[in-house]
Amino acid sequence: ITDLLMLLRDPKPDVRQQAAEYVCSLTSTPEGCKLISNKQGHLVLSKLLGDSITTSKYAITALINMCEDTGVLTDIANDELVDKLMENLMSDHYPLVNLNLMLMANVS
Repeated sequence: ITDLLMLLRDPKPDVRQQAAEYVCSLTSTPEGCKLISNKQGHLVLSKLLGDSITTSKYAITALINMCEDTGVLTDIANDELVDKLMENLMSDHYPLVNLNLMLMANVS
C-alpha cells in the first residue's frame, strides 16, 4: 500500500491516474478504506483534486468512500480542501460538480 500511495505523487500524470484508479477501487470496501486510511492515503488523495479530470474523479470518489471513518473526516475537513472544492464549483463547465458537492456535504 505504501508503494501504491507513493505513485499518487509521481510526476507522470498517467502514473498518478492509474494509482488513483486502483486506490479508488480499494475504497469500495470497508477493508480497503481501512488499508488506505491507516497509511494516511486520504491526505495524499486530497492533494489530487486539482489534477486531471480523470485523476480528480478517482480521488474524489475514493475520499467520498472513506468518509464513513470519522478520523478521515477530521483529517480532510480543512480550509485547503474546502477552498479547492469551492474553486472547482465556481469554475465554468467543471465536469465533476456532483462529486464535489457530495464530498463537500460529507466534510461540512
